[in-house]
This record gives sequence, structure tokens and C-alpha cells, in this order.
Amino acid sequence: MRVLKGTGIAGGATYGSAYVYRHREFVVPHQEIAEEDKEREVMAFHKAISDILFSYASMEIDNEEEDRLKETHQTLLNDPEYGKAVTDLIINRRYSAAWAVESVTASYVDILSGSDSEVFRERILDLKDVRDGILANLMGRKDIMDLTERAIIVADYLLPSELLRIKQSLIAGIALEYSGRTSHVAILARAADIPSVFSLVSTEDVRSGDTVIIDGEEGTLVLEPTPEALERAVRNSEKRERERKRLKALTQLPAETLDGRRIELLANVQDEESVRSAIEAGAEGVGLFRTEFLYLNEEARLDDESRAEVYRNAVTLMRDTGPVTIRTLDVGGDKTIGTLGVDEENPFLGLRSIRYCLANRPLFHSQLVAILKASAYGRVRLMFPMITGIEELGEVLGYLESVKREMREQNIPFDEDMEVGTMIEVPSAALTSDAIARKVDFMSIGTNDLIQYTIAVDRGNEKVSYLYEALHPAVLRLLSLIISNGKAAGRDVSICGEMAGEVKYVPLLVGLGVEKLSMAPGSIPAVKARIREIRYEDARRLAERVLGLSSIDEIGKELEEFNGKTGNKK
Repeated sequence: MRVLKGTGIAGGATYGSAYVYRHREFVVPHQEIAEEDKEREVMAFHKAISDILFSYASMEIDNEEEDRLKETHQTLLNDPEYGKAVTDLIINRRYSAAWAVESVTASYVDILSGSDSEVFRERILDLKDVRDGILANLMGRKDIMDLTERAIIVADYLLPSELLRIKQSLIAGIALEYSGRTSHVAILARAADIPSVFSLVSTEDVRSGDTVIIDGEEGTLVLEPTPEALERAVRNSEKRERERKRLKALTQLPAETLDGRRIELLANVQDEESVRSAIEAGAEGVGLFRTEFLYLNEEARLDDESRAEVYRNAVTLMRDTGPVTIRTLDVGGDKTIGTLGVDEENPFLGLRSIRYCLANRPLFHSQLVAILKASAYGRVRLMFPMITGIEELGEVLGYLESVKREMREQNIPFDEDMEVGTMIEVPSAALTSDAIARKVDFMSIGTNDLIQYTIAVDRGNEKVSYLYEALHPAVLRLLSLIISNGKAAGRDVSICGEMAGEVKYVPLLVGLGVEKLSMAPGSIPAVKARIREIRYEDARRLAERVLGLSSIDEIGKELEEFNGKTGNKK
């Protein structure tokens, strides 16, 4: 038995069969084949086409967009000109099948890249998808969609778009070499409550079909487990299921401290399925709708109306539950989305989030229209990400008003009283949150980026990830400042970063005065249970003591001691 140590991301312990998936660039040899191999290479190419077409024919289609994508790919695969160009290179120039596919696709891409038509340029993505599918077949590399039975995914890394392509019911767990606690794959894993371990040193010895155990709390991946280890994993899994049932019984009870302080628990969502999960978990509304995942899910293929429909459906589902806070597109940083990506040396300090939207007004305009339209179906709150100061806020608010004027002129209904707020996730916004609070209806603290920018640590960089610490005194003092400024202006302040869903931080956040916490739906029951174990006055005094401390270690010990005395030692 071997135990690999990593970082626990989500869920408890589970066991199962491994499905190994590696990201290695296709390295296609550019060497002429022998004359006698030409027929074999042509046959291999046609077999690859047939295999892929067969997989499409047997694919379950869940929506119109998937059906459109399937038809587009089938058309490309059946294109006689494409097939002829590939076979000509094999027969006449003795290219291997893989080299011919690579070469022909590259020539098609070059032609389309020079087109002024947006539709033609979007076909590039389809062409590359088809190319990669053929090359994977020819060169023996798996596609993530090959997963057909429930398994634990073991990979070097996963892109959010890849994770979204897999049926959730097939994912027993996730073990990755790369990605950290606040990566967007981690956010998705926690939202789905999938046992996950990231930052593993190496998984090279794992083979598909191996029985493995992962523990999302301890942060371990066990290879070649002994019968005793498997038995423990079974017991832990059963214990986790019992705990889930216990917490589920709290769904209808309020998130209220022992001395009567009510905390509103909201959900972070990214699609209709997660909205339903939020309602089931007892969320009182949506504190953060991450709209960028709609682009990640279909690699920027959803059209404006399709995304608008998702917003409307979310608002309709939540109509009797609570408001839906929709954040405008937060692209950039580690969220490179198809044709929306920006190639920069330092993307976290570059053209990301609201900056990208302001530089791409047509996209920003269409999203604002969609959100405003959704507001006619229920209570919507609009939120802007990564605002750095009052000038930038003024620019986006002015642009929003211009969009509203256009909609009034066109008699398009929307909620004239829709609340508008902003994320506070960079130090400049935190330090001027008193002025920002006077310009908006609410503020939401994004702790993931606030921690990153305050401590100057790239949260996705494994070399410095150890410096990423929520309990840094500077971070906690900024949290206290933002909350105080919000209250002074009569604005509600919530926390929607991953810190809000971690049980061990609950007493400290409550003590700092936060009255709204937004988190992955799966975290709501445990956070509610923790709130119901503590007294607000005790938590307030804890926060006062912590704000007077100057080191992470001191703060950590103070919080650990408080949790140990009040029923939760995690």
C-alpha cells in the first residue's frame, strides 16, 4: 500500500476504480511512411472517422445546443473534401494519417482565420475539436468523454470545461497533480460535493482500473490499498452518508446562533442544476451566479438567448425562495474561455473581469440585456466583479444606465428597482469601500481574490501556494473594514468566496459581523449546523481578540481553541 499526500479539496473518503487521464500535447511525427504502409494509414483514418461517428450516434442528447454541436461535428467528419485532402496527402506525399489530419486541419484553420465572418471564425473551434478527436483515436490518447462507468478520475489537471463535460453521476472522486484549493475546478468539485484531492506530487504509477482510495478531508490518495484500508474506507463512506442525513434534517431550520443572531445562507451556483441543489440544501437565495461557467460549459458556443434563458430559469426556480445575484462575466486569470481568452504574461493583473467587459462592449451589452430581462421574472440582483475604485464603478454604472434607456425605448420589460452591487476583492476597493458603499445597494466580498491580491500570491502557483492564507492579519483587518463601512452606509455585506463555506471559519466570520454567507450548495448544511452551535457574543469577542493579533499562527491557535470548546474541532 502506498499513500500519496496532497491537499484535501472536498468531500470525505471514498474508494473505487481509477480512470487515468493525461494532458499531453499531440506530438505528430513529420516523417514519410513507407510505400507499403499507405493503405494501412488510409484505413486507420477511415476507421477513426467511423469510430467517432458511431460514438456520436450513440450519444444521449440533453438539449438543443448539444444536438447542434453533434450535427456540426458529424458534418465535418462526413465532409468528402476534408476526407479527400487527408487521403491525398497519405497516398501522394506519404504522410502518416495523423500528420495528414494535422496538416489539412491547419490549412482549413488558416483559411477561416482570415475571414471577417464571426460564424466562420467560430467554426475553428469545431475543426480543432474534430481534429483532436481523430488524433486521439489514431494515437491512442483518451478523451475525457470516454468515461462511461463511475470511477475516480486521476489526472495531471482538469480544465473546468472538461469537468463540466462529464456526467456528474460518473465521478466518484477526483485526484489531480495540479490545481489548488481556490482553482475553479476546486470550486466546481465542492459545489458538486465530489471527494477530491489536488496538488499530489505524482500519479504516474496509477493505471486505469486500479482500485484506489481518496480522502478529501485528509488530502490523500491510497494506491494498492490493503483489505483493512478498504474496510476503513467503506466505514468512512458510510459515516459520511449518515452525517449527510443528519445535516439534511436541518434544512428547514434557521441558521441562527444560540443567542438569536440570524445568518442568511445563500448559494454559489453556475447553472440550473446547481440552483436546484441550492434549493434542496436550504439556501435562502443565490448569492453568486457565476455566469462565466456558461461559457466554459460549451466553450463559448451558447448564444445570447440561450444564456438569457438560463438566467430566467434560475430566477423562476428561486422565485419563492430568495433573490438571485448574477455576477457579470468574470473571465481572465485562470478562466480562459474559448474565443474569449486573452493571451497575457500576467493575466491576473491584466485584462480580466470588468476590465475585459468594458473593453468588449458588445459582449457586455448583451449580458446586461439578458440579466435585465431576467429581472422581469423575479428578484434579481446585478453584481460587477473586480471593481478597483470609484471611477471604474462610475463607468460601469453609467453604461448600465445607457442599456436601461435603450430597453425602455424598445419597451422591453425589466425591474426598474433591481438592486445593483459590486464585488470587493482587491485591496484598493476594500480600502475605499466607504465611498463604494454609497454608490451601490450591496457589496459582496470575494475572499479568493482578496486573499490573493492582499498577500501578492498567485493562488494557482504551486510554488507559492503555501503563502495563500485566509487567516493572514491583513486579510482579516480588510474584512472587518469592509463590513464596518458597509454597515455605516446601511448596505448589506456578504461573503461569497470559498472561505464562507469552510466550517472552521464560521465563528470568526459571524463574529466580524457578517450576516450573509454564500457558498457551494453542498456546504450549506454543515455551515448551518455550526452556526446553531455557537453564541454570537462569544464569536464577536473571538473576532475582537483575533483582530488584535499579529501573526497567522496566533490567529490559527485562537480559532482552533474556540472551535474545540464549542463543538467543532475541524
